[in-house]
Amino acid sequence: MESGYSTVIIDTGTSTIKAGLSSDMYPRVEIPTQTPEDYANEQARPIMERGIVTNWKRLEDVWSNVIYDKLGVKSPGEVLIYLTERVLNPKANREKMLQIMMEEFQFGVVSFNRNTTCSMIGSGRLSGTTLELGGGISSVVPIYDGYALPHAVQCLDVAGDDITEYLMSMLHQSGTSINRDIARNIKESTAYVSTDPEIDNSLLPNIYTLPDGRVVSISTERYKCVEPIFDPSLLGLKGPGIHQLIAGTYKRLESNNPYFRNLILSGGSSLFPGLQERLHRELASTLQPTIKPSYTILPYRKHLAFYGACIITSMSNFLLSQNTFSMAEYEESGPSLVHRKIY
Repeated sequence: MESGYSTVIIDTGTSTIKAGLSSDMYPRVEIPTQTPEDYANEQARPIMERGIVTNWKRLEDVWSNVIYDKLGVKSPGEVLIYLTERVLNPKANREKMLQIMMEEFQFGVVSFNRNTTCSMIGSGRLSGTTLELGGGISSVVPIYDGYALPHAVQCLDVAGDDITEYLMSMLHQSGTSINRDIARNIKESTAYVSTDPEIDNSLLPNIYTLPDGRVVSISTERYKCVEPIFDPSLLGLKGPGIHQLIAGTYKRLESNNPYFRNLILSGGSSLFPGLQERLHRELASTLQPTIKPSYTILPYRKHLAFYGACIITSMSNFLLSQNTFSMAEYEESGPSLVHRKIY
């Protein structure tokens, strides 16, 4: 496959889309995947649910805005587009992604990778366990030598968007009605993970000023809104919390390879203060005493998948990877090509 393509990276998540050039090492564009209009239109299907595309037409419109208007791509045939996807993404969705990028946008080369693998590479490692806390899904993914091990993957349908909704619900019960965008801003500026509820209950409230000038007192909601990632039953859901997911992943791994004990935190919902301390405490009481994870918590972990994608696409042998597809290959084999070549 020929080299010399410029490379565009798009990291499409349930909540946000991050995009830029591989030379940027940091997203030029970061926009909501779904607009307020999308949320307001109850008849329309959301663009994504739990990291899986459910409204391709709307996503194609958003991608078009990012590619042409935000990034200024003029000649897609001379561009390699690198797309991240969630772990365990259905094959049919990956096929549709390839079809859109080749037929609608006509990129010269299309490549895929899991966001968790990109995050691992972005941390400077090839092996370890990624705890990805995004907007729509939380996942624990063990990776060895740059490849995810699907049999040991654990996922939880509680993530950043659920925390936002839970915060909205609690504030509404206390007499404060706000929209989703304001709730997300409150979450991002005030929420944290509790390590000692007794102390947290005695703290003074945080004062937040709404755009209309109203003042809201945020008290125990600051930490209670995050609790569902450790206890999904708070949202009426059955299943394990993230610490139990990690324990489940370690249990499924036949190898006692110490590499897997290196826990990489990534995604926007990994930014909550107190998360590492709480994880350490919960895992200490959940794992066998001989298993002691180490933690890699980087300041740029919100964009770790994008950063890792930049590193991957800069490698000299990148175009030889199995998950890279040229227009010539696509014209010969069609969308099913993705099933024969993909990692």
